Amino acid sequence: MSKILIDIKDQSKKDIVISLLKEFSFLEFHELDKVDKLKNTSDIRKLFGIWKEREINLNDLRTRAWKREIK
Repeated sequence: MSKILIDIKDQSKKDIVISLLKEFSFLEFHELDKVDKLKNTSDIRKLFGIWKEREINLNDLRTRAWKREIK
């Protein structure tokens, strides 16, 4: 099954688009609520100290992440 996402710029046209989609028997559609990204932000202070007392450098991170040598 393929999925597409449609952003409707003009909210007054929303009902027209939904009515049109309902006419196609081969389509199944679901309305998604818009997620407010500001409400889902985390507290950056929770990340403080995650590398504390660890001897690791940027080259080690790159080598482990991409499994390749850094020249």
